[in-house]
Amino acid sequence: MRYMGKRQKGIALLFVLCTLMTAFSGCGKESRDKSEITSSSIKKTKQQIVTTNSLSLLRDAGFEIGREETEYHGFECSSEIAEKFSNKTIIIEKKVYGKNLASAQFSDSPVDRTIKISISGIEEGGIVEEDIYRINDVNGQIYNVRPKMITPTPTSFPSITPAGGGWGGGYDDGLASNEDFRFYEFTDDEDMVEAITITNSAEESDTRKEEIELMLDRTYAYEFYEDDNYYYVILRRPKDVYKKIVVLDAGHGGKDAGAISKDNRYYEKNIALEVTNQIKEILEEQTDIKVYCTRTEDRKLTLSQRVRLANDTEADLFLSVHCNSEVGTTLNGIEVLYSSKNDSEPLNSKEFAAICNKHLKDALGDNSNGLIDRYKNVSIIRYSTVPVALCELGYLSNIGDLSKLTNHLTMNRTANSLAEAILEAYQEIEK
Repeated sequence: MRYMGKRQKGIALLFVLCTLMTAFSGCGKESRDKSEITSSSIKKTKQQIVTTNSLSLLRDAGFEIGREETEYHGFECSSEIAEKFSNKTIIIEKKVYGKNLASAQFSDSPVDRTIKISISGIEEGGIVEEDIYRINDVNGQIYNVRPKMITPTPTSFPSITPAGGGWGGGYDDGLASNEDFRFYEFTDDEDMVEAITITNSAEESDTRKEEIELMLDRTYAYEFYEDDNYYYVILRRPKDVYKKIVVLDAGHGGKDAGAISKDNRYYEKNIALEVTNQIKEILEEQTDIKVYCTRTEDRKLTLSQRVRLANDTEADLFLSVHCNSEVGTTLNGIEVLYSSKNDSEPLNSKEFAAICNKHLKDALGDNSNGLIDRYKNVSIIRYSTVPVALCELGYLSNIGDLSKLTNHLTMNRTANSLAEAILEAYQEIEK
């Protein structure tokens, strides 16, 4: 340690105390959006971050700051954070302007395979792609150049050939199409970031706010930390974090309304979303199941986005909710679609569909068209690698079914019945 006299030590201590008093002034309780992980998650708020210069002065003044440093692939970081690193870690170099203190918020969109970091207090010029390091311990590589986009391999999907009777008697509700069904060939030893988008806007005091959006090679579970020099995003396999995982899919959305009632008042996309949001709420309040949703709002998704969320997360169960329709008004009743090719153990797609069908009859009546194998012509069923059940709750073209599907009490019972079906499925899985 550099020798310091009493006068020098006193001056250094006084300067440190002044710096800390300034940093802590105005510190208040901040609200937090449930969907965001902020830097305060590791007991640091915007006002509580101590600058690197202040830490150096504390050390020079003879104070123990309670932090051990270690080196990780050439990056100096606290031992506490280094212990949390996984095989895949993203490190972003901080850019703080003058004495201003940066504040970061983290959010993610699993169905889009994207994460977003919003940072305030960035110096002019800010973070660039070369400041974003991706460390892959699988192959021992560090990437900080522009990601190389992987071109999806297109796979043509067979034309729709409805069998008549159930599933609309020829009605195409968009579950399958002639469009290319695109997917990525996943490899574990490449750069896990496929695209980087950085946008910025001006703030007060000549600083800028930047939003860094990273598109990843798959959906991960995330942890977000920071120290004096870097932001860290720890990427983990969802199954290594959550014991139980369910993916809920509300059919259609956005410009894709799905089935529409004869009077054009009711849309399949809205009914499906109401039910899946209620199932999500029930499961999250009453169980320890991690629930991923393809959508929780009115937005358009591709078919591949829906099924790859279930496959990426290695979900135990994949439940998709829809409504039916036909040109006429006669067909009615529930039905549950499944994949005859799914042989998952200890519960396969057909067995999961049978459980859903049983519970839906309790909520909507015994009028069921039963189980229907749609491996050949429904994309999310064909390409799902996990047990999948697609529940058609009834026909919007039938006046009797429509009255049930537009009754909120009946929809509450429906959501509860499907939540109970998921719990029964887990009982089978855990036998």
